[in-house]
Amino acid sequence: MDKRGTNRKSILSGPPSTIRFLLALALATVLLRIFVIQAYQIPSASMEDTLLVGDFLIGNKLAFGAYLPFTEIRMPGYKYPHNNEVVVFRFPHDNDREFIKRCVALPSQTVEIRDKVIYVDGNRTIDPERSKYVDPRVLPKESENGVRDNYGPVTVPPDHYF
Repeated sequence: MDKRGTNRKSILSGPPSTIRFLLALALATVLLRIFVIQAYQIPSASMEDTLLVGDFLIGNKLAFGAYLPFTEIRMPGYKYPHNNEVVVFRFPHDNDREFIKRCVALPSQTVEIRDKVIYVDGNRTIDPERSKYVDPRVLPKESENGVRDNYGPVTVPPDHYF
């Protein structure tokens, strides 16, 4: 009985097997969250209509290698990104920010944007008929903001992705 004379029990006053189960469950949850999966929320419209602002997705941290908590040490993954795969990565200049983007090109591939159309190794990657643009105008490469619509060609360096 507690101080008020009622028969309330604490969760920790149960049988030892229940306590061990709850502790194991809590530990498994923490380990899964740190090393295996994480939920992400889409913060911007940069991938509409594929992913909308506010959408949630579950990321597999083991695929490309999870970071050890409170360090910059990354465990080895079991695969590498492929073309057109959605990836989650830490922003290079601010490790507290994570980005969700589509992998366009792999190491040693050549990327070029011509009149808003992306070419990888000289091949068009997306059907322009299905593409959606915020601004339908095409800026020439020589203009002040020409990089937006025309870029490259550049070769992706080893161990980098575009």
